[in-house]
Order: sequence, then C-alpha cells, then structure tokens
Amino acid sequence: MDMVQVFALSRTNMCCRCTDNMHQTIPAFIKMIKENSDDIVFNPKFFEERESKAIDAKIKTVKPIVNYPGNEVQLGFNVGTRGNGKDAPKWPSDLMTEVVA
Repeated sequence: MDMVQVFALSRTNMCCRCTDNMHQTIPAFIKMIKENSDDIVFNPKFFEERESKAIDAKIKTVKPIVNYPGNEVQLGFNVGTRGNGKDAPKWPSDLMTEVVA
C-alpha cells in the first residue's frame, strides 16, 4: 500500500478534495504519518539541529541524504535561516554574513 492509499484510508470521515486547503490536508497528513509510520518518517537519526544567529534559535532540520566517501564533500549550510524583519532586506557583499545590518 503506498502513501496515497494510506492517506485516503486514514481520512474515514472525509476525503481529500481539490477544494481542501493546506489547513485541512496538512494536519490530516501529519496525523496519518504519525499513526502509520512515525518511527520511520520522524526517526531522530534523520534530523539535526542547526543554529541560526539571525533569530537566536536552533532549528531542527532534515539531515543531508548524500554521503561522500572519505568526507571529501560535507553537505550543510554555512548561514542559518533568517526571520522576516530580523535583518536588512539586502544581499550582503560577503554571503557568509549571518546577520545583515
């Protein structure tokens, strides 16, 4: 049974329609995942915490899925996420800048 079939079966009192908005479908989909495959999809080994100096917070994100032999390439991000209104609305000359003043 694929994820679409599981999703459809998990919504016994309603079906997924083209008129459903994200406020309806996302909670239903997350509930379906937690009920049917929580230990697989939300396995802690698939996530990592990244620090964002722009918003002074750690954010849990999905780990990169590719590994290169000998760690020749290390996937990741050098600059954390930005919150709206936390820094100036322009590109800094140095793209490694965490907070744009």
